[in-house]
Amino acid sequence: MEELDRDVHDDRALADAEVDTVLRLIGRVPRSVFLPCFGTGRHIASLLNRGVRRIVGVDLSPKCVDKARRAHCDDPRVELHVGDLATWKSDERLGAGILLGNSFGDIVDPELLARVTYGMVRPVSHTGVFVMDYIGEGYLDRCRTRSPMRWEAELNGRPVFDDRAPRFDEHSGIMSIDVRVTDRSTSELAWEGTYQKAILNRGQVQEHFRRAGIFMESQGLATEVNPYYEGHTGELGMIARSTWWVGRHV
Repeated sequence: MEELDRDVHDDRALADAEVDTVLRLIGRVPRSVFLPCFGTGRHIASLLNRGVRRIVGVDLSPKCVDKARRAHCDDPRVELHVGDLATWKSDERLGAGILLGNSFGDIVDPELLARVTYGMVRPVSHTGVFVMDYIGEGYLDRCRTRSPMRWEAELNGRPVFDDRAPRFDEHSGIMSIDVRVTDRSTSELAWEGTYQKAILNRGQVQEHFRRAGIFMESQGLATEVNPYYEGHTGELGMIARSTWWVGRHV
C-alpha cells in the first residue's frame, strides 16, 4: 500500500493544504506535535515549514517509517518510531496531536481500538488539541452500491491499474475493501488483497475518545473545512468525503 498510495503520500500540495487546515482549526502553530499513524510522513515537511519546532511520530509499518526517516534523517526536530500505539509510551507531552489520512478506522477490534485511541492522545498535553479526519459513514453509499474505484498507479516499477471494491457487514460494522492490481498493458494480475475499516457513527467516535479523556467535536465535511478538497474531489476519492474532528481534554 505504501507504493500504491503514492499519489496521496507524495502530494505536497495536498499535505500543505491539510496542514494549513489543521493549524487554522487549532488556532495557532503549536511548538510541538505528536503524529500517530503518520505513514510515510507526508505532513512533516509542511509542519516544519510553518514553524513547528518538534515532531514525534509513531507508526506500525517499518517500511513507511523508513521512507519518512530517509526524508528527515538529518533534522534534529524530527523523532520517528516504529511502534504499536496500544503499548508505546513516552513521558513527553506535546502541544498537539494530528491524525490524518483516515487512519482511525484501520483497527476493527473494538477493545484494541480503545487502547490505540488512548495511545493516540496520551502524549498530547492537557492544554493541547487533537485533530483528525475520518471517513467512517462516508463510505456507506459506496458500500451499498459496491461500486469499484480505479486508479492508475505503479507497483515494483510497473504501470498498473489499482481497482478497489468495498463490502460492508452491517452486523459487525466492518467494511472490507478488495484490492486487485493488474498490469496496464497485459492485464496480468500483479497483486491482490483485502484490508478492513471500522465504520463508526459520530456518537461512537465521540464515545471512543471520551473514554480516553477527550471531547471530540465535528468540524464538518472535508469539502466544507478545506477549500482545496472541493477542486480535487475526483483525484482524492474518498478522502474528500471525510469528516474533520477537533478534540480537547475534558
